[in-house]
Amino acid sequence: MRDLNPKDVIILLMGPPGSGKTTFLEIAAGTKVVGRASSEHPNTGISAFRLSVPTFPDSNIVLVNTPAFNDTGKPDIEILRIISGWLNHTYRKGVQISGLIYFHRISDATPVEGTPLRNWRAFEKICGDRFSKVVLATTMWGNADNVDNNVGMKEQELGDFWKVKARGWSMQRFLRNHLSAADVLVPILEHVTKRPLQLQTEISDFHLSLVQTSAARVLFLQLQAHLRRC
Repeated sequence: MRDLNPKDVIILLMGPPGSGKTTFLEIAAGTKVVGRASSEHPNTGISAFRLSVPTFPDSNIVLVNTPAFNDTGKPDIEILRIISGWLNHTYRKGVQISGLIYFHRISDATPVEGTPLRNWRAFEKICGDRFSKVVLATTMWGNADNVDNNVGMKEQELGDFWKVKARGWSMQRFLRNHLSAADVLVPILEHVTKRPLQLQTEISDFHLSLVQTSAARVLFLQLQAHLRRC
């Protein structure tokens, strides 16, 4: 954490278990990793790496891989606590987030119920309505040159569900190669802007407790709704 500074372009990687976050990090960083950027608490499941992108040589890029909800044996609220702790520690140091990438397997259904929906709603509340530097990366495409009509329709369905255009977000395919990884980063790196996430302002500016935040409330509400259906 002490190696981060306000000039860094910090991009968070988020998404459900097995969605391709770590694969993206490894391919994007490749042999360009010049050192670990954090963490003071290595057991949290948060890891951050500096990398260089040739088309943006003046950007000090740091990719931050976050633990997934419903993946580590910890309750989702504990995962949120870990992510929130890291985000608010950086925020209080004057270091702001430049973008987020949310990963989703193209083979998975649109997250309209259960755990996938709960995790997605929590992500929305972490970002907030005013944070637009978000890339939704679809993964696990296999042979991208042979995409059938059903998968193409699913991609459109996801874009509509995510309200990509209305929010000013971007949607990219990650095809498990270095060029594709760079394409996923472009919407964030082209015009770098920095502003706090809703989760950061709720805790650091409005002094809410974690359970009072919008992200925590949506985790609880979606879980209650799921339990009522069971």
